[in-house]
Amino acid sequence: MGQSQPRVLTGAVRPVLKSLHAQVEDAVAIRQPAADGRIVRNPAVLGGEPIVRGTRISVRSVVLAAREYGGSEGVLEAYPQLAPADVHEALAFYEAYSDEIDQYIRLNLAEG
Repeated sequence: MGQSQPRVLTGAVRPVLKSLHAQVEDAVAIRQPAADGRIVRNPAVLGGEPIVRGTRISVRSVVLAAREYGGSEGVLEAYPQLAPADVHEALAFYEAYSDEIDQYIRLNLAEG
């Protein structure tokens, strides 16, 4: 299989993405990761989007997998490298910050 080409952001999506990243940077100062640190932000990974520690799996991806495959069990089948506690924390993070994650979901769909 050939390598896929990186996606180029359209002019309409680029300002929204920059605005979202600015909001995330502001929020990072306020929002600390969960006590056990399973959900983290790293500016070098997915532009600071919340991810499961030690992976490149975003909270957004966990939420979409839960919707697609019917909950936590489906997420664990789709992402066997995750522990049940990882999925639980990602979904709890989504409940707490659904507006932010929903915005990442919309932007990702717009890029596709």
